[in-house]
Amino acid sequence: MSSPLEPTMIDRNPRMGVSIGVDSNRTKGLVAVAHPILRRIPAVFFPVQDLKRATEWYSDLLGRPIVPREHDDGIYIFDMGGTEIILDSNIYGSPSVIMFAADDIEAAHAFCASRPENEVTEIFSDEYISLFHVNSRMVCKAHLVEPKVSGSGRLARMSHVIVHTDEPDRTVKWHEQLLNARSELYDPFGGLPSIAMDPGADLLFDDGRLSGSTAVVDPDSGTAVQAKPLAVLGAPDLSAIHTYLRGKNVPVSGIAENWGSRYFTFVDPDGNGVIVREAAG
Repeated sequence: MSSPLEPTMIDRNPRMGVSIGVDSNRTKGLVAVAHPILRRIPAVFFPVQDLKRATEWYSDLLGRPIVPREHDDGIYIFDMGGTEIILDSNIYGSPSVIMFAADDIEAAHAFCASRPENEVTEIFSDEYISLFHVNSRMVCKAHLVEPKVSGSGRLARMSHVIVHTDEPDRTVKWHEQLLNARSELYDPFGGLPSIAMDPGADLLFDDGRLSGSTAVVDPDSGTAVQAKPLAVLGAPDLSAIHTYLRGKNVPVSGIAENWGSRYFTFVDPDGNGVIVREAAG
């Protein structure tokens, strides 16, 4: 059996149909093609109850103006240096969703559907996007791209999207196969496995060591707040953003110093956790 990390090959012989795989004894007529799912995370979806409130809250946090969108589809987008935060009122009450990219949505769907361990939805398409879900992940091809509004406010870039798992070996292997990529250990967060993306945020797998390294407290009740952070944002002035959030009465942890990194965790009004890590200015 071929390794999932080997290049995909397609048999062009029309009488044989299309076969996916690598066979060193059958190379004639085989053409190497790019892996159908790109090594890129265009966006991570944050479930929110009230889109207007959430948009204003993140606009204030990020120090960016709110730019009106043409379509009222229940979402608002903030670009975070290659990977977007999509505030989504359509999925409130459901888990966050990580989006991966594909140039050929049909090929990406066929690849995912070929693996028996995957649960794959049908492809949805409209004039803006084509997408499907595989094991709670989204794979998407954009047909029309909205203008991106970036900024250099308090928090400018997302460095990592976090996958929480009780079975790190199994979870990492599945994503390696999905993306045709190898993971590496990321020392600044305790040697957790990570898969590099290009461009945008990398994928980080947390077995509880990272999320358990900070304790978020509700400032009103003094009780602990459960937080499984969705992403890591960089802050040139960590103390300033920490003070700002405390001043806004946001549930936030103290500043932790572990593995050579300084960071803290906060929870937004809709219960979405975010890690803020000190970054170079």
